Amino acid sequence: MRDYRFMGNNVRQSMKISECPKPALGEVKGWAVGGATDMVLCADLLSMASDAHIGYAATTADGTVFRRRPGSAEMPSARRPFTELTVVDPVAARVGPAPLTVHTGVSSLESHETPYPERFEVPAATAWLVNDTRRVGGRVIATGTTVVRALESVVDDRRDVHPGAGWTDVIVTPERGAPSVDGLLTGWHEPEASHLQMLATIAAPGALQAAYDAAVETR
Repeated sequence: MRDYRFMGNNVRQSMKISECPKPALGEVKGWAVGGATDMVLCADLLSMASDAHIGYAATTADGTVFRRRPGSAEMPSARRPFTELTVVDPVAARVGPAPLTVHTGVSSLESHETPYPERFEVPAATAWLVNDTRRVGGRVIATGTTVVRALESVVDDRRDVHPGAGWTDVIVTPERGAPSVDGLLTGWHEPEASHLQMLATIAAPGALQAAYDAAVETR
């Protein structure tokens, strides 16, 4: 119920634009998808550049190409760009996927609080794949912050990952570390977002700031 309240609040915040006593003007250049689409459609007058795109990402049902079990409060955004082809191509390049289950909670909290506990399941086969990858000198790359939280809930002091399931309340910070993974594929996060602590933990020194600086310069 708590997640539904936050989602309802997001809708109400967008609707305030249309309820404003003064005319609301919207302008779109490039991409404005998902929540941004909700906001611009509430404007009284909308100006769209020739390269503007609004709408919602095409997905399977209410999730991504990885979705198998319902249960998430919202789409895991890091997996949104993946298609069937982008999943197959890495396999051809000897990059092996290791599936696990994570039910994502609401990521866009009002005051950038730490993430809620989230349900997860790391099967035995995935734990074995992660450990074997590291044993032969490979790298373990997580797709999304929720995957990191799940793996960090079942890793031991020797960096060995074990099967497990339950609720993860792990908050990854530079002080804590993230021994279960060697890299992370993720989307952009706001400057105050608590997930930036995780990115700062996993990224090379200076890489996170350099990435955001480049994004600001080219936006």
